[in-house]
Amino acid sequence: MSSLNVRVKEVVKQDVHFANVDLEIECKDDLRLLIDALGVDINVQCHDRLENGNDFVSIALHSVESGAFGEPEITISAFCDLIEKLPCEVRNTWNSCKKREFDMGFESGNSSKTFSARLSKETVARVAGLGATIEITIYPIGKD
Repeated sequence: MSSLNVRVKEVVKQDVHFANVDLEIECKDDLRLLIDALGVDINVQCHDRLENGNDFVSIALHSVESGAFGEPEITISAFCDLIEKLPCEVRNTWNSCKKREFDMGFESGNSSKTFSARLSKETVARVAGLGATIEITIYPIGKD
C-alpha cells in the first residue's frame, strides 16, 4: 500500500493597505540640484538617465519608512510642503519637468474587508498647482 503525502498550504489573510507614495520626476535637465534642494528628509530610490536622454528620479520620504505618515493625504501634503519651499531657480527646474507624479502605492489583499483612501480637494488642488499628477499603483500579494 502506498502512502499519500498531501501538503496543505495555509492562506494568510491580508487586508488591502496603503504602502507608500513615491514622487517620480522626469526632466531633460539634470535633477541633482532639485534632489539636493528637497533636503535630507527624502530617500532617493532610483536616479538614472533614461533611454530618451531624460534624467529620472523616484523619491520617497524618510518619515514614511519609519511609519510617521500612514496615509496618502499626509504623505502627499508633506511632499507638497517641500516642493512649495524650493528656491526660485530650483522651482524653475521642477516646472520644466516632463513628469511630476505622485504615485500612491497600495498592497492588495485577499480578505473581504473594504478599503478606501481619500485625498481632500485642498491636497488635489495643491498637486494640480504644482503641475503634478496622481497615479495609483496596486501591488499584488507576495510582491517582494
